[in-house]
Amino acid sequence: MHQSVFLKALAQQHDVTLVTIRRGSGREEMGWFEPELPGVTLLQITEIDWKALIRKHSSADTIHVFAGLHAFAPIHRAFLYARRYHCRIGVYAEPLVMEGLPGLIKHLRGLSDAFRFAKNLEFILCIGKACRRQYLGWGFPAYKLFDWAYVTESIPSSIQQRAEDCPFRIIFPASCSKRKGADLLLEATASLKINIPFELICYSLSSDARDTFEQKMQIRYGDIEHIRLLPFIENHSVKIAIGEADLMVLPSRFDGWGAVVNEALGAGTPVLVSDRCGSSTLIADHALLGSVFSPPDVVALKEALSRIIGEGKPTFDRRVRIRAWAENHISGLALAGHFNAILGASHERSRKRILTPWENESTHVEPTL
Repeated sequence: MHQSVFLKALAQQHDVTLVTIRRGSGREEMGWFEPELPGVTLLQITEIDWKALIRKHSSADTIHVFAGLHAFAPIHRAFLYARRYHCRIGVYAEPLVMEGLPGLIKHLRGLSDAFRFAKNLEFILCIGKACRRQYLGWGFPAYKLFDWAYVTESIPSSIQQRAEDCPFRIIFPASCSKRKGADLLLEATASLKINIPFELICYSLSSDARDTFEQKMQIRYGDIEHIRLLPFIENHSVKIAIGEADLMVLPSRFDGWGAVVNEALGAGTPVLVSDRCGSSTLIADHALLGSVFSPPDVVALKEALSRIIGEGKPTFDRRVRIRAWAENHISGLALAGHFNAILGASHERSRKRILTPWENESTHVEPTL
């Protein structure tokens, strides 16, 4: 789902087939629906002879990219089958939670995977720095690891600029969960003492708020005047709401990437993210886009919020420049170009590091106002 824009861009240059394990996004309650993919052949693995498909496309002019080595059992079986037929193989990978005994088991499995599979893989597309560190730690060659990102659909809307007399608006469009750091943000904004009016809008509750954590947050913060805890809304509407905010905050304790960061930047809205978000790699070296805070706790978050609110609302010019940066560096076309460069390096057996689009400042498009 968070690669659909990339796939559509790639399909303008190559024949692209996407094989899924089910229809739908799996996140309909959160407002995400199955995207349209013009130019992409869409198949469901349970409805096709996937072995015949792999055999048919086992020549050197086809590359098979699998979503993780163990994320989905049917995909893992297909990966092993493609390996058996000496197909050209890449892997799209996200970082794993490595805590406790399950984390130890994953680490041992990763060591085994490197020993068994590293030689069969042309590349691994790593979502975030944590993913790259994990694969390096397991013994996968550094030259086969390429930084990758989520990419989201932007909406054709004008840059928003709210009136100066309106409160500074913070938006949190993510699940009300401990992993996403919802409690950190709610506590920080509830206790923040600053002489500038501000408000927090959270589109983060499931339809019936049946989760114990959600209920606890509602009881504790639901009656605070400048905090609004609201249900999820469909993705198009939340993108508009993000564009109307002065700051998007994602204070996750663990987050492979955080697609709402892409959505905020695409709307011209600056962001504040914890260093545990994979998308912090976009922000760390680009002050224009926002800030990264560390560690993910209430004290560090309050300090960052106090500073940002004190600096005032983002100017129209800054919003235009943020959106232009996103169009240049984290669009579907940008990722398609990056993928083509990876394929070229793999074909040439080059070990030279390839700059990501967000590291490369040489490209330029005209800002969309």
